[in-house]
Amino acid sequence: MEKLKIVCRKLLNCLNSPVPQKAVQKKDILIWGFIGAFAFISIYGLLPLDVTYDHWLINGYDGSDATQHYAGWMAFRRSPWSLPLGIIDGLGGTAVTYTDSIPLAAVFFKILRGILPETFQFFGIYIFFCFILQGISSGLLISIFSKDKIFTCLGVILFCYSPIMIDRAFKHTALASHWLILFTLYFYFKSRESGKMSLWNSLICVLSMGIHPYFLPVIFGLVFANAIELSIRDKKQIYRSVGVSLVSLLLTVSFGYLIGALGTSSSLSGHGYGYFSMNLNAIVNPQGGSRIIWSKFLKPLPQILGNYDGFNYLGLGGIFLLFPTVITAIINREQSINWIKKNFALIILSAGFWIFAVSNVVTFNGKILFTYPLPETILSFASIFRASSRIFYPVYYLLILSGINGIYVLINANWKNLVLLAAVFIQLIDISPALSLKWRSFDRENIEKTYQASSFTGSLLWNSIARSCEKIKMLDNTGDYKLAAFGEKYHLSPDLSISSSHYSGGIDLNRIYQENYHEIAAGNLDINAAYVTSDENFLPLLLPQNEDIEIFKDQSYFIIASPVLKLSGKPLDKTQYTKFSAANLTDDYWTAGISSKEECNIILFKYSDPLYQMINSSRNIICNKETYKITDVMQDGNWIRVTVDREAKGCGYPNKLLFQ
Repeated sequence: MEKLKIVCRKLLNCLNSPVPQKAVQKKDILIWGFIGAFAFISIYGLLPLDVTYDHWLINGYDGSDATQHYAGWMAFRRSPWSLPLGIIDGLGGTAVTYTDSIPLAAVFFKILRGILPETFQFFGIYIFFCFILQGISSGLLISIFSKDKIFTCLGVILFCYSPIMIDRAFKHTALASHWLILFTLYFYFKSRESGKMSLWNSLICVLSMGIHPYFLPVIFGLVFANAIELSIRDKKQIYRSVGVSLVSLLLTVSFGYLIGALGTSSSLSGHGYGYFSMNLNAIVNPQGGSRIIWSKFLKPLPQILGNYDGFNYLGLGGIFLLFPTVITAIINREQSINWIKKNFALIILSAGFWIFAVSNVVTFNGKILFTYPLPETILSFASIFRASSRIFYPVYYLLILSGINGIYVLINANWKNLVLLAAVFIQLIDISPALSLKWRSFDRENIEKTYQASSFTGSLLWNSIARSCEKIKMLDNTGDYKLAAFGEKYHLSPDLSISSSHYSGGIDLNRIYQENYHEIAAGNLDINAAYVTSDENFLPLLLPQNEDIEIFKDQSYFIIASPVLKLSGKPLDKTQYTKFSAANLTDDYWTAGISSKEECNIILFKYSDPLYQMINSSRNIICNKETYKITDVMQDGNWIRVTVDREAKGCGYPNKLLFQ
């Protein structure tokens, strides 16, 4: 027992004091970067690096978010230069920040747009460099505590095969920039050697603003904790620490205004904090957000609410690494207390990150354990970063780093590399099912099959629209990322809002939709445009004024166009669309668009201004020769609720309704 305490004391001393080491050499950085590059290629292959190949983005990779990012980039690329730099001329007038299209990269490549090929995607090379920087930053971080080059390289492998980074890559591309966190941690621990705060922190803060706002609370939290710790240890460092912190804040805010992330009509508000939270089982739960199973050995654990976004699985190798540190902390309490005191700022910050990630709705497995109220001001701020589980990332990497350090100190010099190699091997075998699926996702043959079968790229109708039309004019906003990407690829510029759901753009899309509607209603159909809507109730409003138009349907969309365009496919029989229908909605409150509670006398319609005006001027609804008197009409901008004088189950979708 006494020998174990001595070993534990050595570990705690190591965690608190950097190990004397030789200066990092250029070849070390090259090796660490090579490990990151190899990790990328072993997972995704070379296909994503083909900047002229975008079929995997058009149809979405691991969900539809990649399509959103690509649509945002294409629209931004064609937008005229303006101040702020990141404003998109279209897509609701949002900023490129809010389409998650990596503003720094988007602005850089927009500068080069004159020499870029017509089809150009930078997301593959961006993630490639993320892996390289992940290798370099983790190597620098580990080398503070380890003077063994081979041991450091093995640790770099663990960081480069981080499940949470791989999970985000190409799904939420910007959120795979975990090197931002690792570099900040490196400067944090490096400052203990120099005794002063590094100005490089300011650059990391600015880069965070230019890549994704979700990194800001994490990076600034670490910067401020670093400033507090240095100021407590040496009063002479107060002015420098405060100065670096203020410069970082000032430069970051200024850059936010420059790229349009701040100060534009996009509003920093939101909802969902407490729903998209981190389950208490997250670090041992291999269930990914896209239903990918991340463990060959561990079974997925239950989740609830939006915990699917809270993926923070360490991997079996990462879990194995925790045991040395945990055992040490339990056995040698006195040294543990001293270590806590010396790292108090970082520990408190990490606890805060964890609490924020778990949110005020605390969940474990498939249950809500408890909730607690938060002041409105705190809740409003927290809702800006509503997917709170992402704030756990620095804690995640600190756990991995602690485990690596534990092996370095506890294990005999002749065995420590072998033990860490075993941890790496366990990790790779454990997450191999997910890695294999990622590899198959970038098989060109599989991508092409999906591309040819897609609702847009595989449709004769939509391809004829791309060939024949100059513009897609929307009559309502569907927020369809794939339609936006398809339209932007063929320069059809559909007026769709694809910003992050809690950000609003600077263009009044409703006004544009009304203008497009009135063009048709007044008989001034643009013969070079395809008018698109997902609401068939526009058709009976428009058909009386336009006998010669053609109407097509593709899945959930109705396309109104001039016969001059000669679009592919058979037009619909217009006589079937002279009447209206209730909303095709069935859930806990509605059955085929009819209220399923109380008197069942409320009929639901999707909101549009023309329909609302027509209903307001009507007194009755006729359905199947039955007359229903309208007693009340309400709307909230999304839905119209029409109350009638009796039970209206017979008016449910798809029955045809006539207003009088």
